[in-house]
This record gives sequence, structure tokens and C-alpha cells, in this order.
Amino acid sequence: MPESFHILHSVSILRFILVDLASNEHCAQHLSSCAIC
Repeated sequence: MPESFHILHSVSILRFILVDLASNEHCAQHLSSCAIC
């Protein structure tokens, strides 16, 4: 239970970060030109 909850929580945080970056044009352009980062 705690482990699966931790995984879901991590996914939620990553999703939130990706949405936050996508809302930033500069970050979006940087990510589109850098597949690794």
C-alpha cells in the first residue's frame, strides 16, 4: 500500500511539473530541442 501510494504520488508530482513546464514557453522550447533533459 505505501509503496504503490508513493509511486502514484510521484507520478502526480511529475505530471504537475510537466504541466508547469509546458505552460512556460522558454522551457517548452528547451525541452523540444533536448530529448534527454
